[in-house]
Parts: sequence; C-alpha cells; structure tokens
Amino acid sequence: MTEIPPLNGNYAPQACTACRKRKGRCDKALPCCNFCKTRSQLCYYPDKIVQTTLRQTACFPPAFFLDHGLPSASSFSIPPPDLEIPPYVSAEVGNLLQRNLIASRFFATIHLWMPIVSKRRWFNTLLSPLSLDRADVALLCIAMKLMLWLPTANSSDPHTTTYVAARQFLYSWEISRALTLPTLQAAVLITLYEIGHAIYPAAYLSIGVCVQYAAALGLDWRTTYWKEGDRDWVESEERRRVWWAIVILERYISLGYPQRRVITKGPSRDEKLPIDDIAWDNEIMMPSYPMTVSSPSNINMGRFARLSQATYLLDRVLQQLQDDAVFSESLVEEDIQLDKALHALLAFTESESNRREIRICSQAALCQRFIFYTTLRLYEANFGVFLQCACSPSHSMVILKV
Repeated sequence: MTEIPPLNGNYAPQACTACRKRKGRCDKALPCCNFCKTRSQLCYYPDKIVQTTLRQTACFPPAFFLDHGLPSASSFSIPPPDLEIPPYVSAEVGNLLQRNLIASRFFATIHLWMPIVSKRRWFNTLLSPLSLDRADVALLCIAMKLMLWLPTANSSDPHTTTYVAARQFLYSWEISRALTLPTLQAAVLITLYEIGHAIYPAAYLSIGVCVQYAAALGLDWRTTYWKEGDRDWVESEERRRVWWAIVILERYISLGYPQRRVITKGPSRDEKLPIDDIAWDNEIMMPSYPMTVSSPSNINMGRFARLSQATYLLDRVLQQLQDDAVFSESLVEEDIQLDKALHALLAFTESESNRREIRICSQAALCQRFIFYTTLRLYEANFGVFLQCACSPSHSMVILKV
C-alpha cells in the first residue's frame, strides 16, 4: 500500500473557542488543539471561519430558493463558489501528488462497495491543476482520506484530526451557502465514516444534513433519472448514485430503532437501479433496458445495484415494523414473502460472490441483518397472530425457523 507523505502542521493566529471560554492556554494547532483533542471534542477557531465565509455568503442568490423557476426562465445563473481552502485542510490533503495518492487508495478500496464518485471525472477534471484551489474538491478529498483511516492498537479513537478537520470544513460550507455535488458527496462519506465507527448521535444528525442538502440541490428519484442518448448521463448517474447512497444510509441507520421515521421517500417497484459499476467507471453507456428494484437478480447487476435492491427490501421491512395497523394473516403473509425474497437474494449473492471471487459483498451482510429483523422483531410483533395460526402447516414452518 502506498503511504501518503506526512505533512507539516499549521497554527491558528489565536486561541480556539473552548480555550477562550475556560481562559486556559491553547497551543493553537490546526485543525484541533491539544486540549480539544484529548477530550475528543470539536475545536473551533471562529474568527478564521467567519473571515473565510462572510466574504462569500452574499454571493449565493436568494432567488434560487424564493423562485426556483427563475434560473431556467432567464439568463440568471448560480455563481460558482469561491471559498478559500483553510490551512488546516491544506495540511491534510496536501499538493496534487498527495491528493492523487489519497484518491488512488480510495478508488482501490472504498469505491468498490460505495461507488458514488465518478472515477474518470475525478482524475480528469477535479484532480487537475485548474481545480487545485477549489474548496469543494478539497473537502471531498479530505473525506476520501477520512474513509481510509483504520484503528490500530495505539490509536483506536475515530475522533482523529482528519475527522475534526473534515467536520469543521463541512460546517463552514453549510454556512457559506455553497451548493455543489462534491460537497454532498463529502457529506455522505463523512456520514458513512461516523456510522462505521459508531460516532453517535453525530451519524444520525449527519444523515439528516445530507437529506436536506440533497433537497437543496434538487436530488430525488425523478430528477436523477436519465435515458439512453443523454449527453450528461455520467453526471446524472453520479447524482443518482449519491441519492441512492443517502436512501441506503438513512434506512441502515434506522435499524437500531425501526420505529424512527425516515425522511426520504423509498424506491418504488419500478425504480431504476444503478448501472454496472465497471461500465460507469469507464463511461460505457448500458443498453436502454435498465433493471429495476423488482427485477430478478442476475449477473448483469453491479455490486451497488444489488445493494440498492437489498435496500428496497429493507425499506419494505421498515414499513412493516412501523405499521401500526392491527396484525392479521395478510400481514403475516407479506412478512413471509419478504423473508423468502431476502433469502433468495442472499443465496444468489453468495453464489455470485464465490463464482466471481468477490471479496467485498455489502449486500450479503445487509441481507443477513434484514433476515434477523424479519425473524426476530416481526415474530415478537406478531406473536399473537402466530399463536392463532400455529395450526396452519405453512405458518408452522415459519415458527420453526424463528
């Protein structure tokens, strides 16, 4: 594995907010002083953030939200963000060579199971000397670096300086009124990091930020759809994958407490799945008969498409768990169908994983957890119905499974 060259630290011109409040000494290290780092808390240097963002807050036109049809009905356009990259972020992502090393490791690992960033667009457009000063690209790069962190025996706390820097920079973007896809992609990766390392309640709050930011960008099932012949289909597919990732993470994070309502609308039976991951990476447009979430699993589906298909089943499981209606035999029958569909998808996934020697198979882990919930939680919720139907042969088999 290629090592990322170490970077020299930077120092803020004055003490952070926490040290000012306690009236204690601050080493002014960026992105996090020693006092805040030892207490695993966010370290804010408000004056630096305010100076960076206040110069830019007035550039985003309020008319975009007051009348969303105005940009398309006139020559009015949204100006590109022109935020500066703070020193503590530059210290994390480094120069063009160091960013290339971060991206190469990211696309060789994380991208395999969460492909939401266009590989060619990143290396050909975003990772170029002309984009080196783009703050949203730096934010996405630091989010990529964050996802590469692994705990060790000497360093197991996920509240690393990279995490603090990424969170702080993302916050500065939120108050700067900048709306870009790389910013949303960075927010999704930061949320994924928090979920993976059990940083709560930050993870739950972060997914809400992703949902609202996606809504501000206009992302949903309808606006991310593309058809054969579209010139900008690669970008549309990228936006669709980001939207799928948000829907997936919001439902996954709800598994610990299924009664908690999700914000995003779940996919319908006819919702189009992401195209094959390798084809998208190479910008090869697939045939005009895309597969939907209700399509039978086959070898033409990419990993992310299967994960999305598993999430469609998860959405139905959560709807069942949140159903306040009186339990009946029809509800039990639907539970049985969900259980069969999950087992079928799991069996196909395991078969394909062995045949294609796939090392990373996130949908298999997802299906296993769904099956646990459909058997345990639905059994507890429908206990009375199961007892009434115990004489039925078809239902007795389900009871034996539990």
